[in-house]
Amino acid sequence: MVDKERYVIGPEDVLYIHVWREEALSRRVPVRWMEIFLSPLIHEIKAAGLTPLQLEAAITEKIKRIL
Repeated sequence: MVDKERYVIGPEDVLYIHVWREEALSRRVPVRWMEIFLSPLIHEIKAAGLTPLQLEAAITEKIKRIL
């Protein structure tokens, strides 16, 4: 299990993003260079260099804007 407060996401990591009740946004995504691509609506999000909790907050904020 990864420590969500300390682990730093880097290139080549593969993340599973689960968005509750939004299966179209839930998926496994590789971290390419600095960003991940989630969907045409969300586009790319900076992932590398963030902790999982920081990335979760960034994704949540973007999703709030579109839903």
